[in-house]
Amino acid sequence: MVSIRNFTLQDIAILQKQPIYDQPIEEVKTMIEKWNKKDYQGRYFEMFAITEDQKIKGTVSLYQHTSSAVSIGLEIFLEYYRQGYGFQGEKLALEYAKNLGYKIAAGNVRVDNPASIALQKKLGFEIYREWISPNGQPMYFFIKSLK
Repeated sequence: MVSIRNFTLQDIAILQKQPIYDQPIEEVKTMIEKWNKKDYQGRYFEMFAITEDQKIKGTVSLYQHTSSAVSIGLEIFLEYYRQGYGFQGEKLALEYAKNLGYKIAAGNVRVDNPASIALQKKLGFEIYREWISPNGQPMYFFIKSLK
């Protein structure tokens, strides 16, 4: 059964195996400690491990934009692509956000990422607009009501 949970210091070695988190132990430790404060620049932020059988399959984050809107960020580790972990992890995080009182969820997906676009649509998100990221990448901005 897939679940989400906060990261612990015991997760450092697992995170370091992923290219995005391939950093010295102290840096990963600091990152986990920051995540577990549930605050980023004065706003709610929470990073979760997506797990099954106590094995981390990826991450999903929530970040507050307003008192009623939160964005969601998803990363599934490469070896677990196309196994349903993104759908299940994001669905759990959206339910968690709803239980916290958020009414709207938003997220960004690269225009050239058909799998992520399909996932967002499957979860009930709609494309609100297309935009260009600061690094020049065409993106879709998705929104969804959590009611």
